[in-house]
Amino acid sequence: CSTCTPGWTGADCSVAVTELPDVFLPVWTVFGEGHFTALSGSSFDFSGRGVYALSISPDASFSVSSNQVPCQFSSMSCAQAVSVFIKGSTIMIEAPNLVGGQPTLTVDGAVVSAYVPVEVPAGSGYFLTQTSETNFVVDGIDSLRLLITINGRFLDMTCQVSRDYCAKSTGVMGSCNGDSGSTKQVATYTGAYTTCSVFGESHYLTFDGAAYTFPGKCTYTMARVRFNGTDIGFSVIVSQAVCLQGAYCAGDVTIVLSGLDPIKFLTDGSVFVGSKSVSTFPMLLLSSTTIQRTPAGTVLQIFASVAQVIYTGTGQVTVNIASDASVSYSNVSGLCGNDNGIAADDLNGLTPYAFGLTCATTIPGSIACTDSAVPPTQPACSNSALAQSFCETLANGTAYAACRSTVDVLPYLSACVQDACKASVTGAGLGIPCQAYA
Repeated sequence: CSTCTPGWTGADCSVAVTELPDVFLPVWTVFGEGHFTALSGSSFDFSGRGVYALSISPDASFSVSSNQVPCQFSSMSCAQAVSVFIKGSTIMIEAPNLVGGQPTLTVDGAVVSAYVPVEVPAGSGYFLTQTSETNFVVDGIDSLRLLITINGRFLDMTCQVSRDYCAKSTGVMGSCNGDSGSTKQVATYTGAYTTCSVFGESHYLTFDGAAYTFPGKCTYTMARVRFNGTDIGFSVIVSQAVCLQGAYCAGDVTIVLSGLDPIKFLTDGSVFVGSKSVSTFPMLLLSSTTIQRTPAGTVLQIFASVAQVIYTGTGQVTVNIASDASVSYSNVSGLCGNDNGIAADDLNGLTPYAFGLTCATTIPGSIACTDSAVPPTQPACSNSALAQSFCETLANGTAYAACRSTVDVLPYLSACVQDACKASVTGAGLGIPCQAYA
């Protein structure tokens, strides 16, 4: 037919003309001076400080968290950095410290370039692309699209999700069912810890309670921890430094965490995150991680305090990991042992020195170092009476009476005597094992 009736088309006018309605997918946004729009459509200004879970998928395989800091022109909080968790991998985008500076982009802690799309993780169907100097896009399966824009020293975000995602999502941005979300920070772990420590002349107490001394002179993995079923976790790396009469003690400490720049605690008291010096505490990082100064030393609270690293700068480092059944680990290794509840197998059947050598590692920029194949010879104690007398306070002194009822004093007493034998000549470091015990 030459002319079709309105609403029909085609050679024989048999094809109906139908205008499909626009399909609007749920969106949440963060922009400007703390302006938030949730998936329910409600808008509000946000003033919380710290790390917040903005949106978590129903199966928790995808989530977006932001580090909220004071805005420049108001009392609200602005997004300084964003962490995108995707099936075991973490993308982190950090705004520059200065307007016009370069943002920092990492995937699982490694700096990357994403001008060519990068699948994160491989095979997941999610792609990270940097479309300009100030714009980043994460595209995913099921219509997911996260746009991140550098806005001066802060970040703006727009995230489109599917209706299935939106129906049961959680986080500050809530869901599509009218829930405007929770503005609470990521829950902080408050349970008990299992502890590993090194003190004095490299005396170790493992997570399972094995005590030994490792006189290595290089760099070693003190603890490597991975959370159950993932490759997400952290490593604590200790670089040895010369201390009492040529012996070696724990020196600088480097902590490598999934999705974050390496954190360094140095013996001179300085703290670095990547190449940036930290001078203001507490320092809030992504993934619910903070650095604090306390009377006990510099403390790194990892992943909402499910783990802690405490550094005194005097040869003493303590690593605490959550012992509650709600937090499980698939792999624990390093000088701190395996945390399986059996002290006898912590050294894998090796001598302390041989075991320590298996934990040797390197960090970028470190000076090449090689340990001797055999342990160094320990000199005879030149003043055992003075050493025994000084360390006796641990066993019988009133200052440690409360400790002795809950903590086994013998490993500390033995370490104290070893160190005091050398320290008796110079007078330096006499109190370190006592401080560690306390």
